[in-house]
Amino acid sequence: MNDTFIYLLKVSGGLGIIILPYCLLFRDDPNLSIKRFYLLAGIISAWIFPLITFQKPELVETFAPAFFIDLNSVNGQPVRVTGTDPGFTLNWIRILIIIYVTGLIYMFLKDMFIIFRWNLNYIRQRGENGIVFSDNDQVFTLFSKIFIPVRLQYKKDLENVLLHEKAHIQQLHFIDLMLMEFTLLLTWFNPFSWLISRMIKENHEHLADRHVLASGVNPARYRAQLLNHTLGVNVFRLGNQFNHSLTLKRFKMMKKPRRNHAGIVKIALMIPAVLITMGLTTGVTKQQKTVKGKIILADTGEPAVGAAVVVRNGTLGTTSDARGAFMLKVEENPELVVSFVGYSNLVVKSSEIGKEPLELAPTSYNIDISQLPDQDAGDKHEVDILSPEKMAAVVKSDQDKPEKGETFYIVEEMPSFPEGNAALKKYVYSKLQYPESAKEKGLSGEVFVQFIVTPSGKLEDIEVAKSSDKVFEEAALAVFRDMPDWHPGSQRGKTVRVKVVISVPFNI
Repeated sequence: MNDTFIYLLKVSGGLGIIILPYCLLFRDDPNLSIKRFYLLAGIISAWIFPLITFQKPELVETFAPAFFIDLNSVNGQPVRVTGTDPGFTLNWIRILIIIYVTGLIYMFLKDMFIIFRWNLNYIRQRGENGIVFSDNDQVFTLFSKIFIPVRLQYKKDLENVLLHEKAHIQQLHFIDLMLMEFTLLLTWFNPFSWLISRMIKENHEHLADRHVLASGVNPARYRAQLLNHTLGVNVFRLGNQFNHSLTLKRFKMMKKPRRNHAGIVKIALMIPAVLITMGLTTGVTKQQKTVKGKIILADTGEPAVGAAVVVRNGTLGTTSDARGAFMLKVEENPELVVSFVGYSNLVVKSSEIGKEPLELAPTSYNIDISQLPDQDAGDKHEVDILSPEKMAAVVKSDQDKPEKGETFYIVEEMPSFPEGNAALKKYVYSKLQYPESAKEKGLSGEVFVQFIVTPSGKLEDIEVAKSSDKVFEEAALAVFRDMPDWHPGSQRGKTVRVKVVISVPFNI
């Protein structure tokens, strides 16, 4: 709903950009057809330009991640804020929506009533050739129907009146009016909409007057006839009235030449300026918006402290605070990748982040003993903390199997066995006892043992995740029950619980 109102406000602003230069510079110009085209094209442009994206050039590109500082907490502890009860508050957005919809419904029903009323009048009066002599004192054209007061039916100047009204029909002025009425219906709150509607009708009258004079009617006689029709007000916005906008402007326009070359040059110079101004003010640009959210661990319900939140395939990112909350400025609606050691990556659209916290599902760090080296190359397991230079690093873990060209963003320290992977392989094989019953039967197999490496490095919840044969399970579990403490995994320098799965092969 907010986007809709922003769009309508941009349309309203575009109409102002169109009509103000017209009134100041071009209203009295005799190039009536050009003026008609300008007004019509201007209305259409006002509706289209807010839908066009104009991308501003990036003069400075930043690669540094953004970090969220929560002023509501000090050293991770929430601050208690005291204050008075706000009491009764008004929802102004809802009130404005109600006012807008009420005005829209009123305008729509009013137009429908008038159209129905005059069509019914046309049917009752049995109009012929599109002409109806009614009891109303107004002379006007509604689409292809002409309504004329009965008192003019036998007057000698009726022919001039019909020439004027038929000019509206022949020049298809009802198209302009329908487009303008649609604009008025949706932007009734905008004074520029009413002003441009008046200018369109005024130009229609000038065009119809010029058509009458071009047919050979005496100008002085025609102007005198107009003075005799000084009745009241405009009864219908969709219709063209014979005596609409009866001012000195109309008489002055009759005396001007059909064309003015200076006016053509003037509008030719004005159109680019108007279009550029409208594009800069109402066109869509890539807007930055602030995304706020909270991250929790699905298995414990605790906040994910220090979780990495990164724009997918980008360089911008942040981390969650002591409450698991984060804030990040993004453009448009990118995908965000949420990463935390020991938990599956979560990919979510920024627009989908709301009041509900993001839950990270636990996963495991898988180690295949058979693939480990027999001897370490001298490099220990490195801690790889999130940094601008390493923001786009790829994690090689069994649960994250990226497609070709896809990037994942976990760049923290996984748990590791003391002295490295080669020592882990050596330890497992040295402690592994091949079951005698399996030897006798010549069986081979594999057991997947899972456990939790706690923040202190101890192993908890040691159990079989999967096995090829139950005969191997107890032997595999025995290896890990007396295993020395590991180096724990860490996220943002803080040790965390991580589930590890190790495959133990049994080969004769």
